[in-house]
Amino acid sequence: MEKPNDPLTPHVTFDNYVIPQSVQRETRTQTPVPPQTPLGLPVSGMMWAVSAIALLAFVLGVMGTLKFARPTTQGVAAAGQEEPSAVTRQQGPDLMSGLAAGAGAATPAAAVLTQDGMAEARSTARAVLDPGALEVMRTAVLAGEYKIAKQGLQSAHHLVLSKAEAEETRRTSVELLREAVAEGVIELPASLHTGKGDSDIDMVLFDLIQSALIDNGTAAGAKAARDMNRRVFAASEAKTDYTKGRRIYVVQEEDSLANLALQFYGHPTLHNRISAANEHLLRSADGIRTGQQLIIPE
Repeated sequence: MEKPNDPLTPHVTFDNYVIPQSVQRETRTQTPVPPQTPLGLPVSGMMWAVSAIALLAFVLGVMGTLKFARPTTQGVAAAGQEEPSAVTRQQGPDLMSGLAAGAGAATPAAAVLTQDGMAEARSTARAVLDPGALEVMRTAVLAGEYKIAKQGLQSAHHLVLSKAEAEETRRTSVELLREAVAEGVIELPASLHTGKGDSDIDMVLFDLIQSALIDNGTAAGAKAARDMNRRVFAASEAKTDYTKGRRIYVVQEEDSLANLALQFYGHPTLHNRISAANEHLLRSADGIRTGQQLIIPE
């Protein structure tokens, strides 16, 4: 006996069953989206690796550049010791400070040559000159009416008086002193012999004027005498080269030891410092010679 059909439950077979389209699952293959940069460009793992390597190379390059561009202080100092460098004498706030101890307690405030027979030479030189001429020059210097100048490129600095009358008196006095030295009336010490073998007459006159200022016995006279040294020192162009840790100066034809001491130390009586440091060169009483290389002590 066959089972009757249930009118409420239809008989369905899989052979004729069709899944409605409304319930069919749509199956699609999704393609993965690659990562993107902030600019919207895709970046693969290889690109990230290349970028990292490039960034590292840039940083190392910058560090290497900074290292080689940085100056080396030690190298510069070493080079400065090997290569000679031109230097000048050092000028302190007061040229006369500290000089009394080096020149001796009996040395006057002004730089007057009192060593190696200069006292005798000064006395004879005063007798050669007219007292009125010496007073004209002393008055001009006391008033500050003078300058320190050079006659030529290789010549030393010398005194030039501002007023025409005083300058003419100075020139006449220089010629009188030169003739007296040439005739043997005035005998100058080796410290006043120049590099070319004659006498530093300008330095003789410089000393005579300073002596006259000091002999005046006034504070203004002593100050003016010191000012003469200061002006020569300030105008000096004498230079040395450092060689093996020592200052070396090449003698010019117009130089004398007294004048060099005045230019380097601000005091002509300190020429003995130079003489003592150069005994191997200055063994005779002739003084210095052009072209000699003198050690200039500090």
